[in-house]
Amino acid sequence: MATQSLARSDCALGAFYWRIRVRHGGPKAVTATAHKLARIVYFMLKTQQPYHDPGSDYYEEQYCIRASRSLKRRASSGLSDVG
Repeated sequence: MATQSLARSDCALGAFYWRIRVRHGGPKAVTATAHKLARIVYFMLKTQQPYHDPGSDYYEEQYCIRASRSLKRRASSGLSDVG
């Protein structure tokens, strides 16, 4: 239930949910986001520190950086998606 409310929020977990939903569908996105939320809660309780949400813009920026780095690495190694 908490994961479904994250889908409508403008936060990093909401952006994560939508990225996974586009690639794998709704049920897998709910499961993946719930797992990510459970890990966040676990580490909050373990370290006794509050959660700091970097926001969806930060999350999307980091995702674009990772994607472009991956594409550059694949291009330099000669791998392609064309089969």
